[in-house]
Amino acid sequence: MNWKSVVMVMTAVTGLSGCVVDDQAQRRQLYLAEQEQIQQKQRVEAAEKVKYAREHKVAMTKELQVAFETAVKSSLKDPDSATFRHFGAFKDADGGLRECGEVNSKNSYGGYVGFTRFNSTVLENAPGKYFPIAAVFAREPQSVFDKYYPECAAPLG
Repeated sequence: MNWKSVVMVMTAVTGLSGCVVDDQAQRRQLYLAEQEQIQQKQRVEAAEKVKYAREHKVAMTKELQVAFETAVKSSLKDPDSATFRHFGAFKDADGGLRECGEVNSKNSYGGYVGFTRFNSTVLENAPGKYFPIAAVFAREPQSVFDKYYPECAAPLG
């Protein structure tokens, strides 16, 4: 191989490597733009959920509060130790009643775990008669709970 061939090969390799870098940079920019669009859509959806919950807020009666607490307590290790902070209740799109709040209770070792956010659901069988359905807790990671239940981030006010 003579020196002219080496120069031509080096020039070709250098030129092609620049194309690869440019292509990677373009793909990264497209990826970042797509991720920003997804995050913006998620922010809009979260704001709509919070707005819906505030617009469909229901008054918390003693019977309703007991039903929500029953739904939450059914998933606790020591239900009798539970203390609650109620954020507010609202009628969901399926006709059920949902509440967001926080609960603190004892774990298997007898120690309090600290307040954990929850979203509980009950159905109204008859006026003033409620049936507890389920409760979802904000376990690790917190961001997943925030993503699916943004209306539970703070009191409905």
